[in-house]
Amino acid sequence: MTDYIYGIHAAKALIEHQPQNIKTIYFSKTSSQRISELVALAQTMGIATQIVSPPKLESLAQAREHQGIVLAVKPFALRTEHDLKLDLAKQSEKAFFLILDGIQ
Repeated sequence: MTDYIYGIHAAKALIEHQPQNIKTIYFSKTSSQRISELVALAQTMGIATQIVSPPKLESLAQAREHQGIVLAVKPFALRTEHDLKLDLAKQSEKAFFLILDGIQ
């Protein structure tokens, strides 16, 4: 099973903090300099990359707002509110969370 994550900031965060969870990075030939730099970094880390057409990116992301990059990643484990509370109890610093609800 594979999940798909898209967008420059999400891609950067995963490449920098969880590269082991990335299966393949898809990007368009017309991508920006920022995406080119992320792809180059990923390639130095041994992450597979593939150039695809913009319509293919839309298909993978199931959205038009992919910003020219889509990552195929290992499925994320679902966590509960209880898990979050346990994680917070382990933190030595205060945490700030922004929770976005994508349900329409």
